[in-house]
Amino acid sequence: MRSDEAGTQGSVSAGLGVKRYDQLNAITRVPAQPGPGVRAGGGPAWPQDLAVPDGTEPRALAWWKAADPAWRPAEAALAAAEDARVILPDGPEYEELRGWLEERDVPCRVSRYWEEAGQVGTVNDTGGRTELVTAGLEGADPAAGPWAVAARDAFTAQWDALEELPEGDADTYVPVGTLVPADWAELLPHPSFNPVQAAAVPEVLEGRGHLVVVAPTGAGKTPIGMVAALEAYARGRKAAWLVPQRSLTDELDRDLQLWRSRGLRVVRLTGEAALRA
Repeated sequence: MRSDEAGTQGSVSAGLGVKRYDQLNAITRVPAQPGPGVRAGGGPAWPQDLAVPDGTEPRALAWWKAADPAWRPAEAALAAAEDARVILPDGPEYEELRGWLEERDVPCRVSRYWEEAGQVGTVNDTGGRTELVTAGLEGADPAAGPWAVAARDAFTAQWDALEELPEGDADTYVPVGTLVPADWAELLPHPSFNPVQAAAVPEVLEGRGHLVVVAPTGAGKTPIGMVAALEAYARGRKAAWLVPQRSLTDELDRDLQLWRSRGLRVVRLTGEAALRA
């Protein structure tokens, strides 16, 4: 695809930190049936053990993940999209952006523990239609084909996981005290478990082997980890909690302040800390 083809002109707001849609001449493509080691457009080869998904997307999509409070989606894209959505971080600095989106009836959901900029869709900033394309951080080529399909499906999974379900709905939420001891309940951040947490917590408490919980960003894995740490503590053992970013360490450390106030020993270690035997 050339940048001068119809419907591909336009740019993504710079504050989002993603490639412009008028740079689609650099698009990464993967052939429908890539051979071993085949790389298209300089991008990675599609994994050989995965079926190549159909990249056709008939809907006019404009889905964004924002990581800049000053960012705003293009009005032309909002007008042309039949399905526009935004995932943005939590925090007071994003309240103005949330209000801006609500005024325009753009659905948005909040991800508490992760900031990520990117977009996926079939509408560019001038309102023109494109094939399904995903664009990530500045410096990464926009991608079509199976990579765009994977990005669309990942966005859908994260969006669904961030749904704000009614707190009192007995069909979706389970009171914390029904699954964990009462003295643990006051150490957890919410009075009820969502469906993902309610399914995982019994496995944490009843099992003694390895357990991996896989869920999208924002699905509520942190309280599950808290239950695992409390279960280890109750058996006289220590728990180590590893996170991939220093910002997540800060967030988790704030969440565990309550534990310190109740007499549990919590130690925060990052790259600035030196350990001695």
